[in-house]
Amino acid sequence: MAVQIRPGERRVITLNHEPAQGFNIDVNFQDGEKTSACIGKFSQKWHLRVSVLPGSIEVAEVR
Repeated sequence: MAVQIRPGERRVITLNHEPAQGFNIDVNFQDGEKTSACIGKFSQKWHLRVSVLPGSIEVAEVR
């Protein structure tokens, strides 16, 4: 669980299970908007870069 991540802040989150099982991201924006996504479900990588942008979540595999 990662809480209170500020805009522009980066954190490395380590999976506690095998890749490709997916995990949930829930975001509560300061303006009250909420969004969520299940990510990593089809990735074989242990490391994913998750970027929380206004109104969206972007995911990219990291080497």
